[in-house]
Amino acid sequence: SVAILVVPSRRLFAIAAAGTGTVIAVYLASRTVGLPLAPVPWRPEPVGFPDVTATLLEAGCCLLFLLLLRRPRRPRVAAASDWR
Repeated sequence: SVAILVVPSRRLFAIAAAGTGTVIAVYLASRTVGLPLAPVPWRPEPVGFPDVTATLLEAGCCLLFLLLLRRPRRPRVAAASDWR
């Protein structure tokens, strides 16, 4: 999140969207069919209110990252060294 604030770029937005989407997919898999790396393999875990809330917030972040990818590029501002 610090990198997005300091040096925002399309590549960083794409990586953030993919990473967040992966976290959401793992959560959904662990709550529906279970995961092989769990206390009881392939057994779904219980769904809790905080889990669902966090996942919805992550989905919102993923949507915002995708919207930021679609924004038009800003024109490049010439640096002071380019004026020479």
